[in-house]
Parts: sequence; C-alpha cells; structure tokens
Amino acid sequence: MPERPVVGGTYEWLLIASVNSEAAPTVFGLWDLNADSAAVTIHFTPPTGASTHASATLIAATGKAKYINAAGLLNVAGDWLVSWKIVVGTKVLETQQKTVKVYASGAAAA
Repeated sequence: MPERPVVGGTYEWLLIASVNSEAAPTVFGLWDLNADSAAVTIHFTPPTGASTHASATLIAATGKAKYINAAGLLNVAGDWLVSWKIVVGTKVLETQQKTVKVYASGAAAA
C-alpha cells in the first residue's frame, strides 16, 4: 500500500500467493488460485471490537487476489490486524496477521 491508510479511506489490498511442491520444497512459484477454485477472504481486526471478513476477487492466472475496502471499514485510528485465508476444498491456509497502522483522517504524512 503506497499511501498511509487513514480512517474512512478506501484501499486496494493485494495477496500474492506462492506455492511449492514435495518434489521441490524450497522452490516457490505463483499459485494459480483460479485453477484450484480457491475461495479467498481477507480479515480485518480493529484495535477494539470484532473482526470483519470479506471475500476477495481472484485475478486470473496471476496467483493474486485483491479486495477494495468500503470507505466505512477503517473506522478507527490505531493498529489493525490484517490476514488472509485461502480455502481449496477441505484445505485451509491462513497467513500470519500483519499490523497495519491506520491514522486519523487529516493526519499529516510522515
């Protein structure tokens, strides 16, 4: 995300998925999420309160998924936790949570 997220802002969130194989466990390549009929969700946890989950859009043959949040989603300044979940059949893969600092709207850029 090139700009600092602020309360009330709308942003495009991008997941780039890679995968390896048993034959080459240290070699990673793009994971074609479409070919595997993956369901991808993004999870936002505010500094206080309940998490919000949303379905992401798969970008064909790229190993990427994206989500554009509604303006009202980031409704409080502070440290938010963001993570992704990929479901393929009965397999569920979740990313680690990443902390994203959301600034008050109108906050000066550093």
